Amino acid sequence: ARGNVSVSVSNNGVDRVDSFARYEVVSSVRARMAPSSGPASGGTVVRITVEDGSVEPYAVEVDGITAALSWTGSELSFKMPALAVKDVSVNVLWQGLSERTSFLFSVFSDPSVVSVQPDALSRGVITVVDVYGAGYGAHVSSCWVGDTMFTGQVVNDQHLRCAIVSETTGVFSVHVGNKDGAQSRGGVVDVTVNEPVAISRLQPSRGPTSGGIVTVFGSNFARSSLLSVAFGEDTQVGSFVTSSVIQCLLPSRFSGNVSFEASNNGVDYSNSGVRFEVADLHIDRVMPSQGSTRGGYTVQLVVSGASVISGAAFCRFGDFTIGATKLEAGGYECDVPEGDAGTASLYLLEGSNVLTSGVPFVYSETLGVQVYGEGILSGIWPVRGRLSGGTLVSVRGTGFVDGGLQCRFGDQVVSGAGARYVSSSLVACNTPSSAVSGAVAVEVSNNDGKDFTSDGIQFVYEAAATVVSARPSRGITGRSGQVVTVIGTSFQHTWELSCRFGLDGSVQALYMSSTMVSCILPAQSTGIVTVGVSNNGVDVEASGVGFEFMPEWSGVLLKPSRGPIAGGSAVTVVGAVVSSGSGPVTCVFGDERGVGTVSADGGVVCTSPRVVGGGSVFVSVSGDSGESELVSGLEFVYYVEPVVARVWPARGPVEGGTFVTVYGSGFSAEGLQCRVGEAVVGFPDARLVTTSAVSCLLPAVSTVGSVSVEVSVNGGADFTDDGEPYVYEVGASVSAVRPSRGLSGRDGQVVTVVGTHFEHTRELSCRFGVDGSVLALYMSSTMVSCSVPVRGSGVVSVSVSNNGVDSSKGSLFVYGGTGSVWEVMPSHGPSRGGTM
Repeated sequence: ARGNVSVSVSNNGVDRVDSFARYEVVSSVRARMAPSSGPASGGTVVRITVEDGSVEPYAVEVDGITAALSWTGSELSFKMPALAVKDVSVNVLWQGLSERTSFLFSVFSDPSVVSVQPDALSRGVITVVDVYGAGYGAHVSSCWVGDTMFTGQVVNDQHLRCAIVSETTGVFSVHVGNKDGAQSRGGVVDVTVNEPVAISRLQPSRGPTSGGIVTVFGSNFARSSLLSVAFGEDTQVGSFVTSSVIQCLLPSRFSGNVSFEASNNGVDYSNSGVRFEVADLHIDRVMPSQGSTRGGYTVQLVVSGASVISGAAFCRFGDFTIGATKLEAGGYECDVPEGDAGTASLYLLEGSNVLTSGVPFVYSETLGVQVYGEGILSGIWPVRGRLSGGTLVSVRGTGFVDGGLQCRFGDQVVSGAGARYVSSSLVACNTPSSAVSGAVAVEVSNNDGKDFTSDGIQFVYEAAATVVSARPSRGITGRSGQVVTVIGTSFQHTWELSCRFGLDGSVQALYMSSTMVSCILPAQSTGIVTVGVSNNGVDVEASGVGFEFMPEWSGVLLKPSRGPIAGGSAVTVVGAVVSSGSGPVTCVFGDERGVGTVSADGGVVCTSPRVVGGGSVFVSVSGDSGESELVSGLEFVYYVEPVVARVWPARGPVEGGTFVTVYGSGFSAEGLQCRVGEAVVGFPDARLVTTSAVSCLLPAVSTVGSVSVEVSVNGGADFTDDGEPYVYEVGASVSAVRPSRGLSGRDGQVVTVVGTHFEHTRELSCRFGVDGSVLALYMSSTMVSCSVPVRGSGVVSVSVSNNGVDSSKGSLFVYGGTGSVWEVMPSHGPSRGGTM
């Protein structure tokens, strides 16, 4: 036989030297087998190549199991059966040879794939992806995308990292395995391969250090939550417009030339070589900052960083662009075009590229133009306010006196508390209400209205900004950088445009339209505050729109963390607290949206949605119909619903204590509970025997009757609904055994057992002692007949069981020696005989 044997030498055929050599006996058939390992579920195609073509196999045995083989003349192949995890022997038996060729095959646990990150790739680009699942290690260390294998790095038994590249686009299934083939049996996870992203140009390609919105033109952009741009070393979320256009909000940064690339998955970025110039360029002041709607006059722009402008410069008033002249002092001068009454945004451009953020320029119906420094009045702030009046306006100038002071807005005069002296160069005036929008002249009188200044400084009446809603309406306490979009009416593009959260949380707003602004939330303590918008930095209209600052959730988990694929599980988000009445929450299980509710004490409960197949998914909880994400990355496992097929025994005493076995499918130890009627028992009274059998210790009940037995595998959140019955009844009771004595070692003896509550069941039995149980013949509810089991001399208790498991308190039965007579009952009878 094959193997290693020792070889030693003897001179006399008896005595052998202590030293010896090894000699290997090999098979005359030289062959090699591949692969040498595979998953426990079987199905691995194994090939054994034979160098000697003169032999032919007739059988292959795998761990004692004969496998069907296929023979080509030089190679035999077969499929591995399902086996336990261990090393097994593979033996090949050859025709005409007494020996066999043996190989060792390693059986490992079936690996699975649960998720792949990222799941969107670019054609022709090497992407490092993280594969999550189970069963990774020495036998499973490669990724298979379609029919292509990629060598991986095992991070741990649940995490495999692979560098993947595909030269074709489409959707491909990801499996795990080894160099011999894909081995995963835990479901299919797909990745999508798209054409790589490319950037052709940016609009604008130059911008200020304060940041701004950039439109990116290119190709192959995808609508994805991971769509992003790399702005130098910073990454920003991209906003999808079309497959060839995206937009992004650039952060503030130092001036310089930075690279600009895009990615659909946040990992693979384009290599287009496009650069963006960050210029420390902004308009400090516009002189004058308001003028006639007829235009035809000039304004000067005091500009910081103007030295970076090398080409032709332009001013843009709203939608109208006009050439700009560079001044010796470094600023620019522009002719003002005609415009409609109101505020226009003024930008400085180089060619078609916008270089600065917009600043406000006010067109008014007056004929002249405000020039600061002329006359007594030099300026006012704010320069605009609401129609309802009540705006406190600071008027700057010279020569003010504390007496006879009045302020005039157009043709309306205010005095007394409405015109307050602060200093000889500052007066505070409260605006009166106005019936119409527009600009009016602000003048001051020192002599009770007999004479007013005539400097023509303009104050603009306009509709007050009103707030309708805030999206999202919730944020995290103490966290900076959170952005909220405020929806409303009459928002103006002004320097002072701002959002106010509560009484003192005022922040600058980004103008988006007359009905929409965006604000970065100030850090606030926990609570609900009102949201307001101010066009002038002073007036804020009262609104009923609230914003809730919530403490950041920590230690959040799902209970239960598993449920059936049919959905409907009430899943509590433990550790999550939301103010009651603060609106609905949305729960997303994988790709499916579930219903979320907030209880009176602020707890969050999600109802799991129906899914197609079992497996692990990630759960996120959001407020405002999904706009404000509160927590994400919580794992929930879907399983195929368990089924209860039958219960044994199906009856037992009302005192409880009966161990019943519940047969069915889909059982697991995690969260195992049994429900008997309305009573629920868990570990240790409910134990897993196998995936198709559960043992339950039944509780006591007060009344007889039938109840259903159901099973839960998620802590009682969901039970089966199969209705398998169990009958509670009064237990059998024994009062006498007739005869109460018998012969030891004798077969065929019969006794009649008298008692109460005997039931005509298949399991009706008599028990003699501890382990002498025999089937009983039902005669009535008070009498059964039983064969006496053979045993030695002694005294045993005889009891009766209606279910074959539980037995009553018994009556004594004596096993006596052969030939002995203890007593005859009755001791007399008639001469005709027949007495028993």
